[in-house]
Amino acid sequence: MSVTAGLLVLLLAGADPDVALHPPQPRRLVDASFQRALRAPISGSWNNVELRRILRGIADERNISILVDRRIDPTTVRSVDLNNVPLVQGLETIASGSRATICTTDSTVVIGPPASLSKLRTLIQIRDDEMFASASHVSETRRFELVKPTTIHYGDLESPRGLVGRIAGDYALAVDGLEKIPHDLWAGATLPEVDAVTALSLVLNQFDLTFEWTNAGRGIRIVPVPDVVAIERVYTPRNQSPAEAAEAWKNQIEGLTTAVKGRQVIVSGTVEQHAAVAALLNPGRKVGSTPTPPRPVPLSRQRFTLTLQRISVEVLMTKLEDKGIHFDFDREALTAAGIDLKTPISIDVKQAPADDFFHAIFDPLKLSFTIDDSTVSLKPK
Repeated sequence: MSVTAGLLVLLLAGADPDVALHPPQPRRLVDASFQRALRAPISGSWNNVELRRILRGIADERNISILVDRRIDPTTVRSVDLNNVPLVQGLETIASGSRATICTTDSTVVIGPPASLSKLRTLIQIRDDEMFASASHVSETRRFELVKPTTIHYGDLESPRGLVGRIAGDYALAVDGLEKIPHDLWAGATLPEVDAVTALSLVLNQFDLTFEWTNAGRGIRIVPVPDVVAIERVYTPRNQSPAEAAEAWKNQIEGLTTAVKGRQVIVSGTVEQHAAVAALLNPGRKVGSTPTPPRPVPLSRQRFTLTLQRISVEVLMTKLEDKGIHFDFDREALTAAGIDLKTPISIDVKQAPADDFFHAIFDPLKLSFTIDDSTVSLKPK
């Protein structure tokens, strides 16, 4: 089957594909190539064809990973016409006919129930944040082991319990609560270049399950997904007061929770809602302009190279906020301590760890700082 831009094809119903217990691992695009594939146009027509045949054909044609949630019936017969639309939009159309939606992780399109998929990317981010939080006691070496990408490939009739066990084995994780995963047999799939958090989440979310870290990142405990799944981030509004921004964001982004703290707005929401807030702060970037915004890299994993002469600390902080770094501080407390963020500094660092980088910025002002994920909290020394 050929499904390419400008070409309309007709696929008629046929025999079900054979069960493949040990299929060869297909080539699948990842990262930027995956994102480009989702933006590329598709035209096609399917008449009374099973959902799984449509999706497998597209996956093979475009070299992308498509994972169908266990709660979506793959034998549903569909008739679909797509006319030169972005692939991601075409997949949304195909999914909607089965009362499903899509969610994209770094290199996989997931098709499943809207209520469950609305939490998936946020659950992945929360597990990542927990791993990199200082309170987790996960060592730097162990973190790098857990984020090492690997491709998970399995054939038809795979047991999800067995699959979780295999993923855990790949990352040397002890598993508590494996019995909470019901017995099931799955269709084969390929999850390209996933880390431990993403791989486990893609399997467990299909049972409305997630996990907790145990033993300083050496184990996991399988638990139910909470009713409310949200991440808290701090933003500094531009060209409007924090109160005005908080109210405007709530009105424009359904389900968002906001609170004002000094010059900043504390926002609680899903990954998708935070992406919408970021788009409102940066009007040049259209919400949804990319199929999936990249997950922010924790500051503990970043290196900084920067040379500047006589720049205001406040201006530099604003530029860093544009890069996804958030600052939490009480301006009145800083003023009372005689600290002026407009003080100019000079900085010259190359491939500096986050601690060294922020010491170079804030030590001249006698400011202490703590780092948690992508937020830097400031206090007078």
